[in-house]
Amino acid sequence: MIVIIKALSVMTAIAMNLSPLANIYEFRKRGNTGETHPLPLAMIACNASIWGVYALLKEDYFPLFATNLVSGIGGWTHLMVFKMYSSEKPPPKYDIMPLILMVILVQFMAISCAYSMEPKESIAWLGTFGVLMVIGVFASPLVVIADVIKSRSSGGLSRPLSIVGFICSVCWTWYGFLIEDVYIWGPNLLGCILTGVQVLLILVFPRKRAGKKAGQKTPKSTEIELAPVNSTSVEDKQEKGSVEMVHLRRITAQLDGRQEGS
Repeated sequence: MIVIIKALSVMTAIAMNLSPLANIYEFRKRGNTGETHPLPLAMIACNASIWGVYALLKEDYFPLFATNLVSGIGGWTHLMVFKMYSSEKPPPKYDIMPLILMVILVQFMAISCAYSMEPKESIAWLGTFGVLMVIGVFASPLVVIADVIKSRSSGGLSRPLSIVGFICSVCWTWYGFLIEDVYIWGPNLLGCILTGVQVLLILVFPRKRAGKKAGQKTPKSTEIELAPVNSTSVEDKQEKGSVEMVHLRRITAQLDGRQEGS
């Protein structure tokens, strides 16, 4: 049973950390980052840094270290792509540089903690800090919750990240219970709630179509009503006119005959 849960945990975690690829496709299509917030991308990189070192200290190479190795590479790749497209016009809504510096600081802190403390003490510190990172990963998309409710559109939320994140948090909560590691099941249990809220927002406030603002009504189509066409054809009118002319000529001839007789 635990082997199956391990495999599911690895696959869902990798899928969650690669889910921003959908956002990268949108960046390339639009030519800019639009309304996407970079905080979830930075939190993925930070989380992978903490849990990668934690896994090495606990000698949990699979699934913990393998998963976070892929997550760390993916997180940095997504950040660099975001920075590349944020330099395009129009100017980006969010600045990526403070978040990149935050990721570098977190990685430096994790490595320093591993080398400057005893292994057990390092595991305790990294586990505690890792809990905060996991919560940050699952909660970071909610940074746009005010905009979502105000605009009644979930355009600022990443659908793949929210949906796959919910499935991932369920798997890792299960895995944490099986190995009796509170540092794993604790934050992921909270992650189930946070990602569940995101999925609910996506269902309640569907993404608006491009070019259509929230609250904007669709203009009614202009219809031109045509007057009913008389069933009488042109040929019938011409024939009727000819008959009337014939009658008019007969009446005129009769009047001329009476005048000559008088």
